Amino acid sequence: MPFHRLRPLPRSVAVQAAIVGTTRALEIAFPINLDEAVRSRLGLALAALFEAEALARLEGAPEAA
Repeated sequence: MPFHRLRPLPRSVAVQAAIVGTTRALEIAFPINLDEAVRSRLGLALAALFEAEALARLEGAPEAA
């Protein structure tokens, strides 16, 4: 899944490792056959989620667990 549209957000190495590990675990637990259109949509949705998180952090909202 390409993430070229995501801008780097300040995250600790532990948080990055947790995100990667969780993503891989979900991919193994729930394998699906993705075509390129679905991958593109998922990438855009993930980018929007990270953008919303960054905006919430700027506004002083508590971080999600």
